[in-house]
Amino acid sequence: MDHASLFRYFDRHKRPYNPSFRPDYAAQRNLGSGPMSFNDIDIEESVIGGVLGEWIRRKQACDEDRTIQGVVLFFHGGSFVRGNRSTDRAFCRELALNSSYEVYSTDYALAPEHPFPQGIDDCFNVYKNLCNDLTNGASDIVLCGESAGATMALAVANYAKRKGIALPKGIVLISPCVQFERTLPSHTQNLETDCMLTNFMEEVLSEYFQTKDPDILKDPLASPINGDFIGFPPVYITASDCEVLRDDAVVLHEKMAGLGVDCTLDMAHGLMHVYPVMTALAESKAVVRRICGFLERL
Repeated sequence: MDHASLFRYFDRHKRPYNPSFRPDYAAQRNLGSGPMSFNDIDIEESVIGGVLGEWIRRKQACDEDRTIQGVVLFFHGGSFVRGNRSTDRAFCRELALNSSYEVYSTDYALAPEHPFPQGIDDCFNVYKNLCNDLTNGASDIVLCGESAGATMALAVANYAKRKGIALPKGIVLISPCVQFERTLPSHTQNLETDCMLTNFMEEVLSEYFQTKDPDILKDPLASPINGDFIGFPPVYITASDCEVLRDDAVVLHEKMAGLGVDCTLDMAHGLMHVYPVMTALAESKAVVRRICGFLERL
């Protein structure tokens, strides 16, 4: 499948959020043909920190000569209201096959049934317990997420620093949204060139936060851009210049780089929101290679 065809498909099906006709989120979560299966990875369901997830590992027969360097703890996207641990299984498979890491993809509590900060609490509990389970603790873990999951990954790192818990060895962020206090220029400038996101900020405020209280929205767990990034591990950010969340990636990179964080911004041109997880695309395969290169250098 080529990018232009997939872009047109998503663009035809995108719908603005209308608070007067709220989506049936429970029904949306049940759409689709179910999780993908592959013959070159092993999938093992697990519960960590009281939250259901799944391990994604290369088949043992393919893995005899590989030394495992750690675990990628992955958080799915879906605007905090959709998705589950298997939504991005194809992308997690690519990481497991093309790096020296195993992948653990976790569920977390979704809105509107479970508003902020319940999902973050779940993600942090998984991270904290995984740190305790692994031989080298946090230094064996890379946080990774796409869209809302990238926001979660960054919030978990902020949460860990707040709690005095060791930070991960690295962070990979795919199209994060890093603040909910104001509208950045790309949130309006790129409405016509983003094939997925429309007035997402209104949906997130109404369904996920269920408040417009500025004190809540400024909290680094809500708006990760307000976190203290001094001492953070290397961070890899990727986004596209035509998506609504372009400026979130830009301002995050600027702040992190200004504080001395080893931060890479990989800005694609003309590609869709979260294109790296669309693994059938040539553009996805290319950026996965770059992400795996980042993982191997940690």
